[in-house]
Amino acid sequence: MFALVRFVEEKTDKRYVIPVADVANFEPQNDLDFDNTMPYDAYWHDEDDDVNSGMHAVQILKLVVLQILQGRHLARDTMLQHELSMKRPHQQ
Repeated sequence: MFALVRFVEEKTDKRYVIPVADVANFEPQNDLDFDNTMPYDAYWHDEDDDVNSGMHAVQILKLVVLQILQGRHLARDTMLQHELSMKRPHQQ
């Protein structure tokens, strides 16, 4: 399962997709089992600069279950298919 999130410290509406396993103390029972008004702590790994890696407050906007079919990830929600490949820009 993956989460569509917004990083609370960012003042933009940019959204990112992270594995639900990277959200601390969060074990949803289904794709509706979250509170979008509550901040969650999530681990972010910045592949380009480890200085930016660590725990960050996020707002979960949506949860999505993925299926792997013939080596391809297919999101049940087509809105997230594009977002799955997005990377978070560097923090300066």
